[in-house]
Amino acid sequence: MTLPAKWRALARAWSVQLAALGVALSGLLLTLDPAQAQAIWQTLPPELRQLIPAHVQSWISLALFVGIVIARGAHQPAVGQRLAASTAPRLGLLATSAPAAAQLTWGEAVRAPVARAITSIAIHCSATPAGRDLRAATIRAWHLAKGWSDIGYHFVIDLDGTIEVGRPLRLAGAHVADHNARSIGICYVGGLAADGKTPADTRTAAQRASMVELLLALRQRFRLAEIKGHRDYSPDRNGDGVITPNEWMKACPSFDARAEYQGLGR
Repeated sequence: MTLPAKWRALARAWSVQLAALGVALSGLLLTLDPAQAQAIWQTLPPELRQLIPAHVQSWISLALFVGIVIARGAHQPAVGQRLAASTAPRLGLLATSAPAAAQLTWGEAVRAPVARAITSIAIHCSATPAGRDLRAATIRAWHLAKGWSDIGYHFVIDLDGTIEVGRPLRLAGAHVADHNARSIGICYVGGLAADGKTPADTRTAAQRASMVELLLALRQRFRLAEIKGHRDYSPDRNGDGVITPNEWMKACPSFDARAEYQGLGR
């Protein structure tokens, strides 16, 4: 056997072994609790991920997605969008038990079982121009396109005050890095002036009323949870105990949520 032929044989052998590793990893992830599977796959060490060829990673993602569809056993609008995508981004598993969050009313979602310890409620804006209509389904599509398992927020408040249910409360959201495990994420539609660039408190009267109603319900259940704006989670770089505008990682939610809702429900 010539040297190039040996190289090709070795390459094929490695490819088979890595493919087997990918199949085994997919099977392992699919047998785990959804939250565990998501954590394992999405936090896989870079050095290990580099050992897995891109096409094998795609197989793993596809296997996870098929598992999600089978486990949930119900049609989801996002399924068609994901299957139609030309790439296979990293996927996280969705809940396989209890009704899908979007099938619940917001009141039912607030009362649904939650095993997580909730210490804060984070207020966000969608960072869209004042008056521009936006629904949770569109935000969900944005987040799925990033390879996330679902919409990052637990609730979305539309321009007309409608409170839409996002990710189930029992699952950690994806809205404030390093704080998702113990927080609840609420997003109101808006947050930018008409120019689409300048941060602005664009909440309609209906949104303000719905926000208070939702926060009161959440505070009744999670009495010790602190209500803060996304920007209030910014690091205190100078250590003076106060998060000042120059320390904000972003202006979201474009108003002082901490001050406005500090005594709400207490």
